[in-house]
Amino acid sequence: QTTNHRQLMHDVNDLQGFEGMTKVAMANGEIPSKHKELIALALGISQHCSACIAFHMKALIGLGVTRAELEETLAVCVYREVDQR
Repeated sequence: QTTNHRQLMHDVNDLQGFEGMTKVAMANGEIPSKHKELIALALGISQHCSACIAFHMKALIGLGVTRAELEETLAVCVYREVDQR
């Protein structure tokens, strides 16, 4: 059990570090948070990561994303996907 406990504590510390990094990276700055979330959504789509897509969509809804903003982001994703082939 000691090994499992150590691994669990390591995982928790990693998660806390990731959460802290996320807060800093996604905070409003020169690039607004909504734009950062749109970038993150596009990356999730390009990686076919459904959990990432759901996470960033939830954040975007909270930030008041518009349908037009989503459509433009998705258009870039489709363009890049086609361009890769």
